[in-house]
Amino acid sequence: MRTLLPLFVLVLTICVARPSEPYQVDIKQEAFAEATDDIDHLEPVRDRVPQGDYIAQFIESPSFAKGTYLALAKTENGKYVLQLATIPAGSRPKDKPKPETELEIPVPLAEVIYQTWVNALLEVRYDRKSYRGYDGANYTFSSFVRGLGVMHGSIWSPRADLPPKWLVDSAHELVAFVRDPKRDPIKTEAAVRATRDKLFAYLKEHGKH
Repeated sequence: MRTLLPLFVLVLTICVARPSEPYQVDIKQEAFAEATDDIDHLEPVRDRVPQGDYIAQFIESPSFAKGTYLALAKTENGKYVLQLATIPAGSRPKDKPKPETELEIPVPLAEVIYQTWVNALLEVRYDRKSYRGYDGANYTFSSFVRGLGVMHGSIWSPRADLPPKWLVDSAHELVAFVRDPKRDPIKTEAAVRATRDKLFAYLKEHGKH
């Protein structure tokens, strides 16, 4: 029994840690990548993204409707604010737009937003499968960590019940929170915290970085 146990552990380790097979390319450029809806991470951003004095950033760019810009920033006097602006249809601003609305928020809410964005962005990578379309919306997430710099990631119209959709839904909750005159910071913090906890649990089992 003692002899078989190390062998069993070795086989189990190999099965769990088996590396991915090399991607098979088509040098003739005639084949399309396999398509899927089950992308569980953000991808690298392919275009220029606004830089600026933000801690976290979210951009919603629908194909045929006006989009939304949301940023979490820290003011000179140490307060945390959510900044909201509308952007033209089918576009992603190259520079940070001037906020139309600015709302101070409690530190715990700012912190849980930051935790969620950063940990999702640390999973940004290209995927072997194709999922993008033409008439949906593109979503861009950004954050900044001292020593790591600015990180960006994007996703196109996520539908599967996976981290990208959780992130988009959470960003929409924050946009609605800023726009709602009867907003409830405690309720919103609880909602974002639930998303963060679900993301952390998923990354613990499936995260790559």
